[in-house]
Order: sequence, then structure tokens, then C-alpha cells
Amino acid sequence: MNIISKFHYFLEKDSDRKFYIDVINDKIYTRGEFYRESLKLAGFLREIGIKKGDKIATILPNSLESALFFFAALYTQTTIIPLNPILHPSEVEYILKSSKPKIVFFTPSTYGQLTDNVKNDPAFQIVELDIYQERNLACPFSGKKIGSEQIFQQLEPEDIDRNIISEDHLFSITYTSGTTQTPKGVMHKLSNFVNNAEKFTRQVGVGMDNGFYGVLSQAYMGGFYNLLLLPWICGASVGFGKSFDALTAISFWDAPMKYNLNSIWLVPTIMAILLKVDRNEQGREYARNNIRLALVGTAPLPIPLRKEFEKHYGVRLYENYGLSEILFVSANSPPQPVRDGSVGKPLQEISISIRNQAGGVLSTGQEGEIFVQTGDCMLGYFGEKQPENIQGTTEQSWFDTGDVGRFDEDGNLFITGRKKDLIIRGGVNISPSAIENIIMEHPVIQQAAIVGVPHEIYGEDIAAVVKLKTGFTLKQVQNELEELCKQKLGQVRKPSMFFEIEEFPLSTSGKIQKIKLKELLVNKLGK
Repeated sequence: MNIISKFHYFLEKDSDRKFYIDVINDKIYTRGEFYRESLKLAGFLREIGIKKGDKIATILPNSLESALFFFAALYTQTTIIPLNPILHPSEVEYILKSSKPKIVFFTPSTYGQLTDNVKNDPAFQIVELDIYQERNLACPFSGKKIGSEQIFQQLEPEDIDRNIISEDHLFSITYTSGTTQTPKGVMHKLSNFVNNAEKFTRQVGVGMDNGFYGVLSQAYMGGFYNLLLLPWICGASVGFGKSFDALTAISFWDAPMKYNLNSIWLVPTIMAILLKVDRNEQGREYARNNIRLALVGTAPLPIPLRKEFEKHYGVRLYENYGLSEILFVSANSPPQPVRDGSVGKPLQEISISIRNQAGGVLSTGQEGEIFVQTGDCMLGYFGEKQPENIQGTTEQSWFDTGDVGRFDEDGNLFITGRKKDLIIRGGVNISPSAIENIIMEHPVIQQAAIVGVPHEIYGEDIAAVVKLKTGFTLKQVQNELEELCKQKLGQVRKPSMFFEIEEFPLSTSGKIQKIKLKELLVNKLGK
């Protein structure tokens, strides 16, 4: 079966089966209906002059329209560049100037993310899209506007041959979060997503019986791949609500209960916030009795946070590992037992190598740099030639993940840190994640991060930054934290200093931006 047939398999098999639930507007779309709506949008794009090979940028909130743009891109053979609405306007400007799309779609709620430089640049066609959920929002934009009703109620579906889809065309350019440097545009073709989704869903056991609740932003990989393309490819369904925030946390379980959704895909930040603010006992009971699959990824998951969440909601969490550049690499899968700290076993047809700094392959149990060989690797970074982190020929290339990890005797992968996060104290390499897990064992610690700071004698010293649960201060618990670290880490890995923070600097995907954290500490210490 070729890629096109795989992509449309469940559309052909059961077009009347529920696929997309628009939680915000309380409307359900079958696979056939969602397909026809995407053809209408494709037809609209053609009407306004969008042609094969053009690039389309969207800066949209989670919505039916945002989801349809990904499919419309396939049927127009254009490249979609999704931008997260929470990006700073300067970041939006950088991405648009870098990627040079033919057209940029925004909504009244995201208009403020467009700088004057973008609005006045003749290289961009800027179009306001008045989506269903923002019909009553005013916008000062005086240029071209189009309403969802004009597209989906007045236009007929385009008569498009499904075989027009090309598995090799540049489908998406997704800009990385930029935790340590200027964002880079990760380029993927459709076949990467289809093949990788097949490997992942086969190992984890995702299929037609899974109904996901989507609260990750559709503008980045965790939203549009994990919770849109992947369910489409494997026959599952998804109910999409607004992007997660503290307000949605309070009513988090309302949508799963209303639409009988039985699967969730979380990130550690969401888990921590839910534990802090969710007081819905009915939702907790629903999770305990109805959530059949709970997946977590995109950022390191502290072991104490996993255990607390599992105990509170009565679900088993299955952690997975991947990167925007190479998609999913490994996954824990039911009914196999989950090892503390493990991100599971490599997916079929994907090879993982643990290497030392000289490039030599390390043995089981030894910690080193993680390299991955996969047929699902990106085409490259937009505007660059051969990326430095891809080594070898196209057929046998190895991707340098920048992560550090090890395998256990059963083939489970453990991520122990980032190469750039490694602390070299007195010539000894120290992985922050092991220290973070120990600190997280203290009951009042909500979040912890370990960073290296300059030291006159040792080169680097170990600094611990903690966010405490409400009602506690660092002064109250610092002695206990120091004793905990002394007992379980030893003198070499024990933090020399502790700092308290109200909120960690986070990337758009919820990862702690350690480079910014380090800058804050260096300034504070006057180093």
C-alpha cells in the first residue's frame, strides 16, 4: 500500500465514522465531512491565487479552521508554516522573514502578533480569517478579510483527485522552540509523518477505539502531528479544545466526559498544573474509570511527577521520546511494565546508538550521546544545506539528537540530559536530570531545574532552581533539600546553591529554557 492509500485508508473504510470534535463550537465531523471541508478550503486557496509549491503561514488559535489548513495544504500541494499564537511578535517576524510565505492568515485574536514590519512588507499577502469562535471579536485590520461562512457554507467541495497528493512534496516547515538559539525551520514531507505514525501506533496500540482529547497547540508538532495527522492515519478520533492554560485546567475533564473521550496526550507542564488547580472530583473519577490510554512526551518527565499524577488520577502514563527533526523514536507501550525514567524501546525500523565523545559505541548501561538512524528524518532545516547534526549519507545517516542517555539490559532507553546542559565540575560530567529527580522527591517541590554556573576553581558549579507549591518558601525547606541531596547524590553531584523562582522561563512546547535560566543566575551572582 502506497503512502496516499495509507493516508486515505480509514476515509475509504468508514467515511461516516466520527473523526474531529470541535469542542469549542460543540460540533462533530465525520471523516467524510472533515475531508469535504478541507476540499472547500483547498478550493478557496486556489481561488485567491495559491498554487502548487507556494508556502502558507498560519497564526491561528486551536480551531476547526486551523486543523483544516493542514489537509488543504495536501490537496493544493502547498507548504504550511504554522506559527504558535503565543510567540512574541519579534519571533513571528523572524520566522516570516526567514520562510517567506506567499500568504499569512491570522484571526482577530492573533492580529497583535504581527509587527508593523510584517504588515507593511509587500512580500506578504496578509489575510484576516474570521473563524467561527471569533465572530464577535473586532479587529482594526483594514485589509483583506474572509469569513469561515464564506468558505464552508457557500463553496462546494473541490473536485480533487486524491492521487494529487504527493508523498515527497514539502508538506510542512515547523520552527523549533528556540530554547538555546534562533529557531530553525524543520522541513518534513508527508511520507515521514505517515510512516512514523504507523510505527508508533503499532508499538503503542493506538487505533479506531481511541478518542483523544487535544489541548496542545495545533501550531506545533505535538498538536498537529500527535493529535491530528496521527489519529487520521490510524483510524482514531480527536476532540480539540482551546490550547491548555490555567483556566482550561479548571474544566479540563468537561470535554472528555461530554464526548466520551478515552485517551489523552499530555506534557509535564500540563500534568503539574492539573495537580495544582484541578479540583473536579467527578473528572478524577472519570479519568480513573474511562481513560484507557494516557501518553506523555515533548519534555523530560520527572519520576515523582509521574507517580503523583498516576496516583491522583488512577491512570498509567506511557512516556514517549522524539524530536521535531526525526519524529517519534521510542515509546513505552501497554501492557508492558514501565521502568522509572524510561522512554520505552525504539520503534521498529529505528536504530539508536549511544556513543562517547570520540564517536565510539558504548555498551549497555553506559551513558553517552544519543544518535538515531531513521527513515523519517527531516529533509533538513529551511535555508540550510546539510545540517551539522546529520552524519553520513542520506540512506545511512545518523542524527545527533543532542541528548544524553543509556540503555538498560532489557533495551529500554533512558534520557539523562542534554549535551549542552551537561555540567562539567572539576572535570567530572554531571547530568542534571538525575539531580532534578532527587529534588522532586521532596513533597513541596513543584518543579526543579539544575544548571551549571561559572566557578573559579571547578570550572562550573551546580545550581538548583526550584518552584515550590503554594504556601511554602525556600527558606523553610532548604535544609531538608540539602540533606536529601547529600544522602542520595554524594558530594560531587550535590548542588552548591539553591534558588527559588515563581515561574520558569518556558518554550512554546513547555520545556524549561535553561539557557535563559542560566543567564538569570549568572546576572544574579555577578559572574
